[in-house]
Amino acid sequence: MKEQFQFTDKAKLVCYIMMGTGILGVIISLFYGANQHSRLWSNILLNSYYFTGIALGGLFFAAAHQVGYAGWHTLIKRLMTSFSTYIPYMFGFIVLIIIFLFLGKTNLYHHWVHPAADDLIVAEKLPFLRLDFFTLRIFVYFGLWIFFMWWFRRVEIQQDSDGSLSQYQKIKKVAAIFLVVFAVTSSMVSWDLIMSLDPHWYSTLFGWYNFASYMVACLGFMILFIIYLKSKGYLKQVNDNHIHDLGKYMFGFSVFYTYLWFSQYLLIWYGNIPEDTAYYIKRFDVPFFKALFFITLAINFVVPLLVLMTRKSKRTYNTIAFMSVLLIVGHYMDFYLMVMPEPNAAAAHHGGHDDHAMMNSNETVLYAEASGDQTEDHMQADDQEHGNAHSADTHGHHGESAHGHGDKRQTYAALGLIELFIFIGFAGGFIFTVLNNLQKASLIPVNDPYLKESIKHHI
Repeated sequence: MKEQFQFTDKAKLVCYIMMGTGILGVIISLFYGANQHSRLWSNILLNSYYFTGIALGGLFFAAAHQVGYAGWHTLIKRLMTSFSTYIPYMFGFIVLIIIFLFLGKTNLYHHWVHPAADDLIVAEKLPFLRLDFFTLRIFVYFGLWIFFMWWFRRVEIQQDSDGSLSQYQKIKKVAAIFLVVFAVTSSMVSWDLIMSLDPHWYSTLFGWYNFASYMVACLGFMILFIIYLKSKGYLKQVNDNHIHDLGKYMFGFSVFYTYLWFSQYLLIWYGNIPEDTAYYIKRFDVPFFKALFFITLAINFVVPLLVLMTRKSKRTYNTIAFMSVLLIVGHYMDFYLMVMPEPNAAAAHHGGHDDHAMMNSNETVLYAEASGDQTEDHMQADDQEHGNAHSADTHGHHGESAHGHGDKRQTYAALGLIELFIFIGFAGGFIFTVLNNLQKASLIPVNDPYLKESIKHHI
């Protein structure tokens, strides 16, 4: 019954090529485009956070089923917990961002790291949004997650040699404690790393919204890994019923994600508060973001609703694999829309876009709007311009005035080879880490009391 996975040299080579592609994307981003500085750090933040969520989702999924006395997932539980082994590497990238924040070499959180003097909204949040306190919180989140990852996997692997029921009960206790920690930290990290990119805006649904999004991607990766392992002769006892259950979860979380998407949008729409609506206005006033907004909704809701509704689609490997890849990409684009607009926003001046881009290619680029009576005199002092732009964005009525004159926001964000290469690099690192950890213990938890139930699972 014991299955020992062998990570072949060929599979390792593919992962190395993917990671090398990511490094190439980073190198290209340093030399290509007017705003390469912001584009690079935005991509690092985007992928670090996205894959942290996917890695964390695997541990959450295993822990939730452990506490719920589920048995069907036992055959694939080791795969789920292997996802979490990527968390320490993502922590390294987040630490890199923090170091460059302290050095003043990245503009990701410029709104609150270097707040404008007249920005009253940010001023009220500064006791929380301090770089030292921000750093402390990030270290606490990742420290807890890494501890529980290590603890969960250590006890789980010990169970292979010690088949006593006490080991199973110990895992259940670890899982229960982790779920409480996860409930708090998963929301808070979304506020710190993503929502604070624009501290003028907030959403009480944001943590849940992020959770639903990366859980769909996590389930997609689970399905792809299982199909890959079965194609190599592993997980022989995993059958269509297990894939079907994962497909149901992927469908269910897609609907849950859409419910939160609609709830957040509807509340902001009918509330019509400038500090809230600015989040969507900034995305709707850029044609590229607006198109991506609706494309993302179609991929993440309409397509799974139409395709994954039927039983057959969740039991056909080609269909479920295609949907997994599509939703992984779709939810990447969802996080792209959360991260990219603010750090890559550019001041819009009549006839002055290119000059501004060159001036800020290696400095901070902040969001600003052009009103009908703006002149190029504002460009004489860059710091003063940032303050004025920030104030206009904060108080809302200035932004409405600018919009009324028909001006459009400018952005240096793009979705091209740089984004594709860096995403492939992070994905390659994730695949390598998961497969490398799978070979360190049996693929099957041989002494799990629910193993027989999982083998006989049928729906």
